[in-house]
Parts: sequence; structure tokens; C-alpha cells
Amino acid sequence: MSVRIYRVQDVEGRGPYKPGLSDRWTDAHHEDRNPSIFEDFNISPSELKKLWREGENGGCAFRTQQSLQSWFGMVERLRLEELGYFVVTMLVDRIILESDRQLIFARIRPLRLGVIKLPWACRGVGRMNITCEHCDSEIDVEKDPRCVVYDPSGATDVICKKCRELAIDRWLLDGEWSSSLSKLHRQDYRIKRGWRA
Repeated sequence: MSVRIYRVQDVEGRGPYKPGLSDRWTDAHHEDRNPSIFEDFNISPSELKKLWREGENGGCAFRTQQSLQSWFGMVERLRLEELGYFVVTMLVDRIILESDRQLIFARIRPLRLGVIKLPWACRGVGRMNITCEHCDSEIDVEKDPRCVVYDPSGATDVICKKCRELAIDRWLLDGEWSSSLSKLHRQDYRIKRGWRA
């Protein structure tokens, strides 16, 4: 059975813990705040390599978005974003090891494929708050999960409820549809645009 996890990675599917890279994004308290996988799971590097079966890909991740946001400080998130890292969610084949803070997973599919990019949440450690790209208001994703819109091209639009309604009104006023558009059609359009879960 597939399990959904949350992770930070680059376009190649690599996580941010690479030799020589960690010093560029970690803050002064990162190691005090977060145990390494060797400490957390009491394993050695040689034991770590044996966790994956032949043909599997894997790495470290989190069970929830909140765990991910707690792991990375706000300054760290900004630095990682500048370095080309982003938050993704994906389905994995199995969880190999899990603590109350992090997990190690395995999947057959390459980590760069079959992922959904999520916006960085830079406000409030442990909370998933993002900024509307249209009016700069703060959005609590827990209360408005429809704020992130993915279109077929793969682009991401972060838009609050108020701006979503304004966008529909503007779209109607531009004459693409009649002003007498029924509520049912408006709802269909919202679903098509991803504005309804």
C-alpha cells in the first residue's frame, strides 16, 4: 500500500544534505534541533546502505507538512529556496524506518518523477502559512487547502479565496462567458481550475 510523504529536494530528486552544501543553508542551531539519521535510528553508514532493496530509490522525508516545517528554520527555508530546493509530496512504496521526527522511505519510481510541488511556508515554524501571489495576504493552508492551484502546464498559482472569486468575476467580465452564468457552471469552472478539492 502506498504512503504519502513530504520531502525537500531539487529537480533531480536529491535532498539538501550533500557534502559541501549543508554549510550553505543550515542555521547555527540546526544540528542541536535535529538529530541525524544515524543518531535517530542508531544505525551506521554501512547499515544505512543495506536498507534499500535492489532497484529501489529512497531517502529521508516526513510524515506531515508540519514535521517538515518544524525541521527547517525560516532562514533555512529561504536559503534552500534560493538554492533551487522545493517541498514535494509523493507516494512511496514503503517506510523503512520512522521516528517521531523523520522517516526513511523506499520507492521504485525515481524521486524526481510523480511528485507534486508545494509552496515553501516561510511564516510560523510548524504551520503551513503562505502568501497569496495576487494580494500578498497570508493564507493558512490548513483552513484553505484549495489555495494552491496546479494547471496542466505544471505551473503553481498560490491564490486566496477572495482573489479566486475576483478571478472568476474578471473572467466573466472579459466576456468569455455570459454574465448570466449559472452557479452550477461557476462551480464547474472552479473544479476545472483546481479551486475545489
